[in-house]
Amino acid sequence: MSEPELILTGWRHSLYTAIVRLTLAEKGVCARFVEADPFATPEAAGLSPFGMVPVLRQGDFALYETAAICRWIDEGFPGRDLQPRGPRARARMVQVIAIMDAHGFRPMLRDHYGAGVFALAEGAPPDPARSAAGLVAAAPVLAALEAIAREGLVLFGPLTLADLHLAPMMLAFTRSREGEAALMRFPALAGWWLRTSRRPHVGACLAPLPVPEPRNGI
Repeated sequence: MSEPELILTGWRHSLYTAIVRLTLAEKGVCARFVEADPFATPEAAGLSPFGMVPVLRQGDFALYETAAICRWIDEGFPGRDLQPRGPRARARMVQVIAIMDAHGFRPMLRDHYGAGVFALAEGAPPDPARSAAGLVAAAPVLAALEAIAREGLVLFGPLTLADLHLAPMMLAFTRSREGEAALMRFPALAGWWLRTSRRPHVGACLAPLPVPEPRNGI
């Protein structure tokens, strides 16, 4: 008896949805994608107790929270191992994910990218001050990741969940010239991104920026 279909519900512009899509692709696991914008789709409120995406479902088993989903993908399906075996490297992998979730996402993505690049592309009023403040606050995050990249336990060598968690976020962050310039100040991390950005699935994991609708018939 075959397993039930794997279904990923998410939003094409969600960084965390992009992380799951990239992990599925690198693991070689197929899932049907169902679009749900949690900011505009009332039905998305029923996907998790917090009304957020992504959610990965197989039959009556549904899982939310990106780190948990990616662990399930790696441990629950055949394919390449995406977690290092050594305890120190595995701990560093978890640390990279935690750094981005706790300290990197808000300044780098919600503030710099979201209030600047994405707002402008979406046709919403950008907030240059918030975007600039996010760029400044990103510096210690990039410095912490630089130290980890230099150490070489992760972000160097075999692909891990740390790479897959960080890559979509860096893809969005470097969509601005300022974000790209900030990254280039950290050579080990910039080298990691140069290698990782060339992987075939990375560029496709996150949707292109939206095109603002014409206003007043223009």
